[in-house]
Amino acid sequence: MADQLLTARRRASATRERQCVPAKRTAVAPTILRGLLVVIVAALVMVVIGLLMYGWSYYGLPLEQRFRSPLHADLKPSGRIGHLLGSVGSVLLVGLLPYSFGKRTRVISDWGPLSGWLKFHIFCGIAGPILITFHTSFKVRGIVAISYWSMIAVAASGVFGRYLYAQIPRALSGKE
Repeated sequence: MADQLLTARRRASATRERQCVPAKRTAVAPTILRGLLVVIVAALVMVVIGLLMYGWSYYGLPLEQRFRSPLHADLKPSGRIGHLLGSVGSVLLVGLLPYSFGKRTRVISDWGPLSGWLKFHIFCGIAGPILITFHTSFKVRGIVAISYWSMIAVAASGVFGRYLYAQIPRALSGKE
């Protein structure tokens, strides 16, 4: 009788242990995501430096004289490079959405940890406005200025929010 009771307790304990073990997920390794993010950030920095070097003489001109510049055909907002910068910047702004959507629904949890998506969200929130600023050729006037400065305000509030989040302790004791 004692043996049967001991065996029943072992089975019940093993069943509870099996039920508490979470299923393994096949997510992308965090080191791969981190390396990919470093490469993307480095590419953005190189693009910004390249744009500044290529268009320094154009961006420094007064607005009335820019159309005479040989770079105007490429760097104006509707030019070859300017249009590309606006398109990529817009795609990056749409790239902000997966984190916001995934935080509420957990749909993207199979595609990597939420912290990795937050880093991508932050990158898109910084890179998108930078590229869109180059797309505008630093000329922000008229009714379009309302949407541009709204975008800049949202990006600045995100940077400020991230700063505040880093300053707030995670436990009541003040320890992180």
